[in-house]
Amino acid sequence: DRPIAKPDIVMVGVRGTDPLEQARIEADGITRLSVADVRARGDAFQAALARLAETTDAIYVHVDLDVLDPSVIPGHPLTAPDGPTGEELGAAIEVMFRHPKTEALGLASYPHRADPDQITLRAVQTLVMGAVRGMAARNDRETQPPAAATVSSDAGAQT
Repeated sequence: DRPIAKPDIVMVGVRGTDPLEQARIEADGITRLSVADVRARGDAFQAALARLAETTDAIYVHVDLDVLDPSVIPGHPLTAPDGPTGEELGAAIEVMFRHPKTEALGLASYPHRADPDQITLRAVQTLVMGAVRGMAARNDRETQPPAAATVSSDAGAQT
């Protein structure tokens, strides 16, 4: 197996990089998606996913939990304000896992000793469930018979 090419990395929701980190990210050609991109799951998000699908054999989703908003991971010492909630990132992960090339999810930096109310644990569960829902939707599509094409009499186009 070859190592992951730096342009095949997409950093999602990263905030608070220092100037040297930012320069390195730019020099390496690493794509960055903002928290707003995560929340919207719009064109930039879809384009990054499509590009990865074209250039890689598999898509691996790795989440450092400090990307979450501090309200969701209060026990982590390295958070930055204005991160996605568990629900927002879980919804984005669901979209990622609907893609047939998305194969694995890794979660890192769970502050188990600093999560007495299990706020972060609930967010982790939401992220995992996003992956499960995405894979289930993908599997549902694979097992459904193909839809019959119809012809519209007014335009003559297939739908």
